[in-house]
Amino acid sequence: MKKKLILLIFICIFSYTILPIPTYIELNHLHIIKTITVECNEEYKITLKEIIPKKGENGIHYECKTYQRKMKILTKERNFFYNDIKYLYTNCSNKKEIIKIFNIHPKQIKKIPNKKANCNN
Repeated sequence: MKKKLILLIFICIFSYTILPIPTYIELNHLHIIKTITVECNEEYKITLKEIIPKKGENGIHYECKTYQRKMKILTKERNFFYNDIKYLYTNCSNKKEIIKIFNIHPKQIKKIPNKKANCNN
């Protein structure tokens, strides 16, 4: 009986040292992204559009915030919530790679228009 208890305690302690503990992110610091634009040239140009609901005197209105970044290797940005992506604009040939890296399921995938995606999209 003592051996089983010691083994159980050992397994619990061992699991805490090996398994990663996720970092806590407060929801106020998490950016909910609605649109991703990825331009493929010599490097990737990523544009993320965040739609922010604001409470006002006339009800709720929405503001738009844009984040841009250029990178050599396409990687997912931290502190951004990508599960509610509506639009993916890209001129890249391999759209499946972008979807896999960001782990998104956009409602629409569009070619980058002459006029960039606005806040209404």
